[in-house]
Amino acid sequence: MTAFQAGKIDGAWVPEPWVSRFVLDGNAKVLVDEASLWPGGKFPTTVLAVSAAFLKAHPQTVKALVQGNADAVAALKNPAKAANDINAQLKADTGKTLAAGVLARALDHVAFDTDPDAAAFPALVQHASAVGLGTKGSLKGLFDLTALNAVRAAAGQAKASAGSLG
Repeated sequence: MTAFQAGKIDGAWVPEPWVSRFVLDGNAKVLVDEASLWPGGKFPTTVLAVSAAFLKAHPQTVKALVQGNADAVAALKNPAKAANDINAQLKADTGKTLAAGVLARALDHVAFDTDPDAAAFPALVQHASAVGLGTKGSLKGLFDLTALNAVRAAAGQAKASAGSLG
């Protein structure tokens, strides 16, 4: 942000809440909303993951972790309360908060869901490989959504699909 405001960089590819900070605090313009580059505007940015060995050794711990994540995602469905909770935690952790407008805009521009959107992962791997941040390889067996789907079913939500990656 400092480099942008000082004119040392002309732009940045950043996630929320940085996009909102750039727009509201830095007078920036969004040139490309990444959602416009994905089918249905959906793409995963953060996915909860554990190793297969950990899942096998600690299935109840994994289910509790998945439930905790689901509870956190559900809490984000109320943007006003989420903004207050986020700022309270930021204040506790860093001594600083984000402007209310920045948080409101950021929360409005992100869709929160527990579904990892497995169908997007082949493209994610291809993109990472194309820019040298990863290598191509098989994703078969990447997802075991058993615990997630149990939590989603208990909440009355549709099953998440692992597609061909389960």
